[in-house]
Order: sequence, then C-alpha cells, then structure tokens
Amino acid sequence: MYTILYALMENFILIIKRYSNVTIFLAIAIIIFTVYFTKNQNINFLIAGILALLGSIFSFLIGLERMNNNTRRGLGAIAFVLASYATIDFSISIYQGDRDKSRYEEVKRESKDNLSFVKIIVEEYFKEKEEYPKSWEVLIKFAQNDSISVPDESGTVPDRKITPDELRYLASIKFEGLINEQKTLYKANQAIDNNMSEQEAIALSKMSPVPSGLTKFKREKKRVKFLNFYQKLGNLDLEGLKYIPGSDKKEWIILVKDKKLTISGELPVAQYGDNNFEKMSIGNKNGDRIECSWEDEN
Repeated sequence: MYTILYALMENFILIIKRYSNVTIFLAIAIIIFTVYFTKNQNINFLIAGILALLGSIFSFLIGLERMNNNTRRGLGAIAFVLASYATIDFSISIYQGDRDKSRYEEVKRESKDNLSFVKIIVEEYFKEKEEYPKSWEVLIKFAQNDSISVPDESGTVPDRKITPDELRYLASIKFEGLINEQKTLYKANQAIDNNMSEQEAIALSKMSPVPSGLTKFKREKKRVKFLNFYQKLGNLDLEGLKYIPGSDKKEWIILVKDKKLTISGELPVAQYGDNNFEKMSIGNKNGDRIECSWEDEN
C-alpha cells in the first residue's frame, strides 16, 4: 500500500514539474474568474481570465511528447502572447477600478454635500411658507432674496425664586397657548416653591421696571437674510445645487404631492463593478422630518 501511494506521489510531482506553466496559468485563471464572479468586476477581468485559461491550454499542448519542435515553438509563442495580453488586461482593469472608484466616491460625496445644503433651504422655506417649493426656481429665489426668523437670545435665567411682586405680575397676564376659558397659569397667593423657570423669565423680562437679573435677558426672534444667517451657503453656486454632480447638467427632480416632498436623482457613475446606478434623495415620505437616503449607510 505504501509503495502504491509513493508511486502516485512521484508521478504527481513529475506531472507538476512537467506542466508547471499549465498549473500557474490555470491557478491565475481560477483566481481571476473567482474575483470576477464574486466581486462584480468589469469586463477586463473576464478577458484576462479567458486569456490565462487559453495560456494554460497551450502550455499543456507544448508539454506533449509527440509534438514536433516547430509546433511546440509556435504554441509557446502563442502562450507568451496570451500571457502578455492577460497581464496587460489585468493591469488595465486594476487601473480602471481605482479610477472608477475614485470618481464614484467624489460624485457621491459632492451629491451628499449639495443635497444636505438643499435640505437646509427646504426646511427654512417650509417654516416661512408652510408649504414645500415646487420648483428649483422658487427654492433658489427664496435662498437668494428672502429673510427668515432666527433666535435673538441673550442672558440666562436667574438662579432664584420669583418674588411676591413678580408672582402678582404673572397672575395678571395671559400666557401664549392657553385656552380662552383659562386666564393665567398663576394665582396671586399661591406658594412659591421652585426657582424661576425660563417661561417665567421671558414673561418677567417684559415687566416694568424689569426685575433684577433680567435686564439683559432676551428670548425673541429677529428677521435676517437667509444667506446672512447661513454664511457657508453664501459661498456656494446656488444655481449649481439643482444639478447632479458629474452629470451633463441633469437636474435633481423635485416632486411635491399631498404635502410630501421628494428631491431625487440617479448618480451618473456606478460603484466600481456594479452595473446599477445609485439613486439618492431627500424627502419626508415617512413623516414631517426631511430625511436623507444615505442616513442609514454604515
């Protein structure tokens, strides 16, 4: 039994030595085919694999004993040419892969940035108009020319309880948001248990004279130009936000239906090895909050 196994191993080693080129070519072909079909590589990978497979076949034919020298030389030349082409094609595919990956990442990064800026404009537009813009012309004109309400705040809430005089003032006024049947939140003779709240500080800051600790306290709104408030957007080409990066000035599509907004488009380049072009969007399909399609990406 040992003798038989030893003889088989000897013969196997001789075959490997005799057809070493075949083994190398075949191994390369298998690796390339595996990468192509599992990693969705481009066509150059497939061509390189086919050439490597053909090279292994010709190398096998060269090793046959019955073949004359001229035929062996011819097949050797063909195998060399195939190996050269496979190497060149494989190198090209690697280069194109790096280039395509870099371009895809650049386009996607710019698309994310632009749609994030658009999201800001849309949210401010809705706050002011209580509706969504139906066109790029309307949205860009708003960003360029309109003003928005922004917080105008200063000071902090005093770290003390309200005084009896302040309590009587609070009991005499109405607070925003109360129903008509309810006059105030306070009674002039109620107990004062806790420190002053921000709501109380806002109301007391309008008292005359202004109580101590509240002379510089302010919680108001003011109107400012949109681009003055969002200065980082002022350096952008607002007209350019409507175009999908990397495309031939193809616009993101704005769709408003039943108080729902979607701004979407398809990237002009695919992820390397993928034949499907990625879609990106922002919108409020699942609620009032504007969501981005890439938020759940790892």
